[in-house]
Amino acid sequence: MFTRTLRSLLLASIALPTGFAAAQTLDCPSTGSTTIVTGTTGSYSNVSVPIDLLPCETVSVQLDLSSWPPAFPSLQFTLFDKNGASIDSEITSEGTTYIPGGWPWVPPMRGTRGYQGLPVTGELEVGYTFFGRPVNYTITVRKSPRHGYNLGGTGFDNAPMISAGDRYFGSLVPAEPGQFYKIHLEPNESIYLTGVAQGHQSFGSFFTIDLFDSSQQPVTNLVALAAYGIVGFPSSTTYVNNTGAAADYYLVVKTSYFPTHDFQFVVNTPLVMHLTLNAFLPYDNISDPHPISGHDRVFEGDGGGRSWDENGSSRTSQIMDIWNQYLHPATIFASGPFDWANITEQYQASTSLSTDGKLTDAARNDWVWDEPLKTSWGVPTNQADGCSGSQVDSLTVAVNCDLETPNGVYPAWLDPAITYQLSMTFGFTPTTTVNYSISGCRKYFPAYEIWAAHQLIYAGTDSGNPLHILVPCSLAIQIEQTGTITLQ
Repeated sequence: MFTRTLRSLLLASIALPTGFAAAQTLDCPSTGSTTIVTGTTGSYSNVSVPIDLLPCETVSVQLDLSSWPPAFPSLQFTLFDKNGASIDSEITSEGTTYIPGGWPWVPPMRGTRGYQGLPVTGELEVGYTFFGRPVNYTITVRKSPRHGYNLGGTGFDNAPMISAGDRYFGSLVPAEPGQFYKIHLEPNESIYLTGVAQGHQSFGSFFTIDLFDSSQQPVTNLVALAAYGIVGFPSSTTYVNNTGAAADYYLVVKTSYFPTHDFQFVVNTPLVMHLTLNAFLPYDNISDPHPISGHDRVFEGDGGGRSWDENGSSRTSQIMDIWNQYLHPATIFASGPFDWANITEQYQASTSLSTDGKLTDAARNDWVWDEPLKTSWGVPTNQADGCSGSQVDSLTVAVNCDLETPNGVYPAWLDPAITYQLSMTFGFTPTTTVNYSISGCRKYFPAYEIWAAHQLIYAGTDSGNPLHILVPCSLAIQIEQTGTITLQ
C-alpha cells in the first residue's frame, strides 16, 4: 500500500520494462557495483573516492565515520563533476549518513545526460578535530544501472530521431542545457505529450518541454509545470504542422531552479489512446494498518485535497498507449504497458505530525533511518502479472491488468498490498467513438481510478479505513460497467 507513484519515476535502481523507447546508445553496465574505501585521516585533510557516474546509473554514498577518543570533527562531503564544480555538498557527522541526504535531492542521485549532473569524484573534507585527533572512515559507493535512461542529445546537433508512441526517460539538473530530441512531422500532423516529472516535495523543479523548428527557432511551449513531488501531465498545447510541408522539429526538455530527478514522456498522435490505471490516497497521511506496526506509525499519502485528476499524485500506476485499431490494426500497444510504483515513506507519528495532523517539512526531509521523524522507506514492485493485451476482433482489443503491489517497507509477501484484477475491452470505430467495458474487482482501500483518452471511465472512492486494505480483492468491490469515450 502506500507506494507513492507516479507515474512513475523511481527512487532506486530501475529495470526498464520491455518496449522502452529506443535502443541504449550509451555504454551501460549490466549490473551494479560497490566500491569501499576505508582508512584513518587527521584534521584539516581530504579523502577522495572515485564515483564516475554514467548517465544510465544512480549512485548512493554511505559514510561511516568514527573517532576514539572523541575528535568532535568538522566534516563535509562533496560530489564534483569532471570540471571540478560541486554538484552536491553536505555537512555530515560521525555515525552513518547517506549522500545525497538533504534537499533538493531525492535519493539516490540519478545520472544525467549532461556532465553537469555526473559526479566524477567524491571528497570527504575533515576540518578541525579536537586536539588533532584522527577520524576513522569507511566510504561505500553503490551504483546501479538504469537502462534506457538519458538517451536524448546534449544539443541540436546530436539530438536522436524519435517516434510517436515511444516513451523516453531521463533526469535533469539546472546547470545542463537539457535533453534534445528530433521528431519528423508530416503536413497537418498533430502531436501532444503525456508523461510525468518528479521533483523534491518541498523544493520542486520547474520542468519544461519546448518545440523548436528545423531552423532551431522556438515554436511553442508544450509542457510547463512545477514538479513538487510526482506530477503527471498531458501537454497544455497540441501542435499541428500547418506549414504545408513535412519537416523535422526538436523537443528540448529542461529543468530550472532545482533538479528534476526523473521524467518520462511519450509523443502522442490521434493514432493512440492513452490508458492509465491509478491507485491513490486522498490524505496527507494515514495510520499504518498492519498489526506489526505498533501504534506510532503513519504512511505518507497523496494530499488531502486531491480531486479526481489523471495527473494527480498516486501510489501506483499502470500506463500504456493503445493503437487505434481502425487506423493502425493488428498491433495493440504503441508503448507500454508499464507498472510504476514509487517510494513508500513511513514516519513516527509522535514526532512527524504538526498540530493539524499533517506531516511536517522536517519529517519529509529526514533521510536518517529509524526514529525520530521518518523511520523507513522502500520501493516496491508489482508482484502480480501486470497488464497484457489480446485481439478480440479486427477493431476490438482486450486489456487485462493484475496489480498486487506491497508497501515497500514490509517484506513483499506480507500484506498490505494495493490490489485489483481488471478486464477491459476497447472497441474502436470509423469515428472517434470508442466503446469500452470494465469488469473485475478491487480492494476497499485505497481509492482507484481508470482514465482512457484522458477521460475518467472509473472512479472508486476508498472506504476511509486503512484496515480495509487487508480484505482480499475477491471479497471486496466487484466492478461491471460499460460506456463510450471520444478519442482526443
